[in-house]
Amino acid sequence: MRTTNRREFLQWSAIAIAAPFRRQTPTFDLLIAGGRLIDPSKKLAADRDIAISNGRIARVAAGIARNAARQVVDAAGKYVSAGWVDVHGHVYDGIDMGIFPDRVGTPKGVTTIVDAGTTGSFTFAGFRKYVIEKSTTRVYALLNIANIGLIGNELYLDPRLIDPRAAIRTIEANRDVILGIKVRINGRHEELEHDVEMLKRAREASDATNVPIMMHWSHEPELLDILKAGDILVHPFNPVIPPPGLGGMLDENGRIYPQILALRDRGIMTD
Repeated sequence: MRTTNRREFLQWSAIAIAAPFRRQTPTFDLLIAGGRLIDPSKKLAADRDIAISNGRIARVAAGIARNAARQVVDAAGKYVSAGWVDVHGHVYDGIDMGIFPDRVGTPKGVTTIVDAGTTGSFTFAGFRKYVIEKSTTRVYALLNIANIGLIGNELYLDPRLIDPRAAIRTIEANRDVILGIKVRINGRHEELEHDVEMLKRAREASDATNVPIMMHWSHEPELLDILKAGDILVHPFNPVIPPPGLGGMLDENGRIYPQILALRDRGIMTD
């Protein structure tokens, strides 16, 4: 038997020690490497690698070894961010302005969409069954206070369609996906009495279920006074419609109405 000298012994020992590391199974399933990470929650805008295991982010750092992952996506020169949330969409395909969420959701970087009142208490069950439960994009909903949902000019077709009790029952039965109530006001001053009554019915359902109201759109003080902290007023920069200032938040000179500016101090948001 040949005698192994010291140098050979050390060489073979080094090979034996290194071999398990060369055969080591990658730590991560996926590595998104070299992208410009935008993370407002951490006030971060910097080049970072993102390692993912079992569908979850396992590590965020610069210079993660590429051989530490089974799959590597080269994101150099690209921006990387968490999935976006669209808080005002209409994603019941085939209903008025609706489009299926997976056309405007995950393929566009939007992982969550809030449907803004396409359905009401009469039509929500179909929306849940055929859209919410079938889409890859996560979908939540605001329930239209009109029980038929967004069909034509639903708030003005028949006052009997505005049923707070039906809205309350639907919200209570779908707490996991219904986040609030949608009210589509025209914003015409001559319809103010009607609109106040409809918004009061929405307020009844909102207070009973402790969910906010999203109101489209008005600068009428009588309507704004019904809103509470946590409610949302939409379409802040829609163009002025004759007669001047109809509905929108800007007057005929393009200035924001003072009653709109006051909403922030009341805890009311604008979308």
